[in-house]
Amino acid sequence: MREEGSTRSHGIRRFGIFELDPAQAVLRKNGRPVRIQDQPLRFLAVLTERPGTLVTREELRAELWADGEYVDFDRGLNTAVNRLRRALGDSAENPRFIETVPRRGYRFLAPLEGVVEPERAPEVPSPPEGERATHGKRTKALAIMALGVTAILSVSLLLRDRLSHASPTDRVMLAVLPFVDVSPDPEPYLGDGLTEELIGRLGGFSPERLGVIARTSVMTYKGTTETVERIGEELDVDFVLEGSVLRDGDAVRVMVRLIEVEDQAQLWTQSYQLDLGEIHGAQTDVAQSLGTFLTGESRAETSASTPSPVDPRAYDAYLKGVYFRDMLTEDGFRNGIELFEESISYEPEFAPAYAGMAACYCLLSGHGLEVEEPATLMSKARSMANHALSLDADLPIAHGALGMAKLKYEWDWDGAEAEFLHALELNPQEPAVHIWYAYLLSSQGRNDEALEHVETARSLDRFSRVANLNVAWQYYEARRYERALAEFDATLELHPGSWIGYWGRGLVHSGLGNHDAAKRDLDRAVERSGQHPSALGGSGYVLARAGEHALAEGVLRELTRRSETEYVPPSVPASICAALGDLDRAFEWLEKAYALRSRSLVWLAVAHEFDPLRSDPRYEDLLRRMQLEG
Repeated sequence: MREEGSTRSHGIRRFGIFELDPAQAVLRKNGRPVRIQDQPLRFLAVLTERPGTLVTREELRAELWADGEYVDFDRGLNTAVNRLRRALGDSAENPRFIETVPRRGYRFLAPLEGVVEPERAPEVPSPPEGERATHGKRTKALAIMALGVTAILSVSLLLRDRLSHASPTDRVMLAVLPFVDVSPDPEPYLGDGLTEELIGRLGGFSPERLGVIARTSVMTYKGTTETVERIGEELDVDFVLEGSVLRDGDAVRVMVRLIEVEDQAQLWTQSYQLDLGEIHGAQTDVAQSLGTFLTGESRAETSASTPSPVDPRAYDAYLKGVYFRDMLTEDGFRNGIELFEESISYEPEFAPAYAGMAACYCLLSGHGLEVEEPATLMSKARSMANHALSLDADLPIAHGALGMAKLKYEWDWDGAEAEFLHALELNPQEPAVHIWYAYLLSSQGRNDEALEHVETARSLDRFSRVANLNVAWQYYEARRYERALAEFDATLELHPGSWIGYWGRGLVHSGLGNHDAAKRDLDRAVERSGQHPSALGGSGYVLARAGEHALAEGVLRELTRRSETEYVPPSVPASICAALGDLDRAFEWLEKAYALRSRSLVWLAVAHEFDPLRSDPRYEDLLRRMQLEG
């Protein structure tokens, strides 16, 4: 920390369209305040004191964190700089303001137009004693919310002042923390399922005014002892919604409370007594009232906008299915399918259960899984998605799953894009749909658009392994190897057990010609995946590219042997044959992939692994049959 006797300029620092006023703790853009939290603001103040000079990480730690304060320094510093870059519209890759000096620190790049010492502000009389408690608080009357039968949401007067001065384009950010099950015999699926349902409904309310953090990131705080302030800083949100659920048979008591991060003010709290089957419909009312409360906007309601009550047994099975699906494992997806089927057995017209099954079938055929013939999985996904949409045409995840079926199974590129766009129109804050749409965009070489969507998915779900991996993979697909390597490194720091991360990083190293590093990473991927065909195939591919053809042939023989008794994606051995220069065998495997609708064929027009085949007429013929341009 600086010594007490040290001096520091508190003058206004102008750079471009921005000005920083450290004395008032405010950053302005074109004269208007920019919403930014305290830590990144102090970060900017430190950097602008020494423009053009390297400020080390150790110096920043001393400036930004008090002596003895426990903090995950690396994570906290990364969070601060990322928030600051968002506020400034800056990027790490092409910085205008803040340059990262790897492993050392940061440098402020923009020239300062001068430091202007602020004038002494005139004294303002203090408000009368009775007014001080509410001075500066937002206040807003909240209309009565019908939740289930007769529940009424209490009116809060805490938000009106701040909302009345907010710009119509201001966007508030909300995190719905995992609901805590306080039942005598708690089960994790109940609280987690309610959390996911509410996030989904809020995500489509008014995305230009209300941003909602996705499920995976908030689930990292399940059972946490972190303060609301720390959670707000880490997730970069303005409000946190906490909830608890107490179940006794089919009777459920739900309590919710909204907290403002800035001063930890509890804006409202309410409890509801409902039948389990009524909660599904009631969540729509919660989202409507909460969204109106936070944005000042309301959405038109229709008789079909609030789902009817369902059989409690159906909703119970559905919540369990959501819980297992969100494990993002093969066993989780299969258990989820069984539970969604159970839900439908009690409530045959319960559309979300069909949509849940459709998503599970899509995910079973996804990156790093592909555990069955894709034609079988994707035909089931299409059937379930179509049935869900026949019951409820406004389910975003069902449109997204149908888009995946059109993409992977039908090779209907235009139809798939229409489904993805409609899903994002219904809920622009669904990370899975952004990722799925990016698959289509990258398959057509539309890499900038694809990168935009995977980055959006990550901004909504920043701690998600899937979102972070997809950002890294997309940079690989775009052949931006150095950036892909940095992204895989960062993801593996966050999720060190991810074999897909090692698989992807190994392919990046191979693309850069770092053959030894590529082999080490693929060895890790093979070991951690339990000899998954994709990891094993990646190992064979990098061995072939490294000139170790005998070892690559050994991997190819093993995959051929396994393909006789289990599903091996045919594009995997095809990539090894292509790297070995054995074009005839490569095309034999690609024809098998074509017959089975192997997921990797979606990227046939742009895939790195098949570069050696591009001049062969057989490749052009395959692209033509898939209605892809060469």
